[in-house]
Amino acid sequence: MSISGAVDAIEVLRRHPDVVDAILVDVEIHGRTASIAAVHVSDYCSPQLLREHVHESLDGTGEAIDGVWVAEVADRRAPGDWEADLRAIHEHAEEVIFVAPLGPLEVQLAALCAEVLGLSRVGATDDFMDLGGDSLSAARLLAALQDRWAVTIDVFELLEASTLRGLAQLVREREAGTERG
Repeated sequence: MSISGAVDAIEVLRRHPDVVDAILVDVEIHGRTASIAAVHVSDYCSPQLLREHVHESLDGTGEAIDGVWVAEVADRRAPGDWEADLRAIHEHAEEVIFVAPLGPLEVQLAALCAEVLGLSRVGATDDFMDLGGDSLSAARLLAALQDRWAVTIDVFELLEASTLRGLAQLVREREAGTERG
């Protein structure tokens, strides 16, 4: 990732209506440097939706940032007081980076979830509800799973699986059960 790409991403985040402030933090993860945007928001806004906002605003031109860390300003810290967030970012860096789907099933499920939710992409560790999923989109997703993979999953199982990777595991288990049954 280029420095200018990261700077562009921070500027895009700062223009988002729910963002009060944003900075770029470089974190070492598994021998590589990941660029994470630390964001203070005035109202709830999920990291995944902010990452999607950056991706769409920069026309999907590569990865401008590896992840987004969101801290609500409800605790009334002084503007620009990032000390507590910086400690938390370093402790939880792996949880906030975008994780690309692995394997054909995850890739296909990511495309399906993105289509159902009206997003340009969905990561393997993204949470369905945090991406804007609701009962209607859950019903559409579950119907599509039934049509494409002939697996029956209920809404409670979808919510429990939570992430795309969890959903892929559930589909694999159901497919294996169907083949045996």
